[in-house]
Formats: sequence, structure tokens, C-alpha cells
Amino acid sequence: MKVLFICRGNRYRSPIAEFLFNQMYPQHKAFSAGTNFKRLIEHLPKKTILTLMEDGLDASRERPKLVTKKMVDNADKLIVLCEKKYCPDFILNSKKAEFWDVRDPEYSGIPEVNKVKEIIRNKLRTMFS
Repeated sequence: MKVLFICRGNRYRSPIAEFLFNQMYPQHKAFSAGTNFKRLIEHLPKKTILTLMEDGLDASRERPKLVTKKMVDNADKLIVLCEKKYCPDFILNSKKAEFWDVRDPEYSGIPEVNKVKEIIRNKLRTMFS
């Protein structure tokens, strides 16, 4: 199964979900992307990289990506971690989309990013149960 995790800037929630999913379910493949080009940056924030390092995951070379219709079409499942108002129609109209209510930790410190990571991890645990 190919899963595409989507959030606004592809800086916190969706890359955390991607890396955790790939660690938890190596028989499947996850990708991530963001819906807002203006929010994309050159590299993932240090808070995201440090949070994932705690799980032995190296995201230091990861670059935020903008979601495309092709990405959506190629995925078997979409997990959207941002509010619907930030999603283009090709996501909103997809029958593969599932929306998770996960807050954006952008203006928070590492402890809050860790809390978001644990929320995502707990949601991931239930994906195949």
C-alpha cells in the first residue's frame, strides 16, 4: 500500500507521519507533501529532525514537497493532517482521503512537536487493526 500524508507546509505533521509509518510498516510505503507552496522551505525544521532522531530516524536530507494531483492519483490512501480549507479540490474530492485532526506544532517547542509525534504514532497503530 502507498500512503500519502499531507499537511500545509510538509514541515512537521506529514513528514513525521511518513517517517514513522515507514518505520512501523516496512512492507508498505509512505510519502508526504504539503498543500501550501508559500509555506515550503528548503529543509525540514530542526525541531522535526531532532524529534525523529529520538526514534532513530534520519530526516536531515528531507526537503518539503508540494502535493500534486499525480501524487494523489498514485497513492492508495491519503491521510490529511491539515484543515480542509487548505486542501485543493483534487484532495477534497478524492475517495481515498481520510482527515486526521492533528494540530500544527509550528510555533511550539520540541516538547510540543514530540506530543504531536505521539498523537500521530497512536493513530498509525490503528491503521491496520
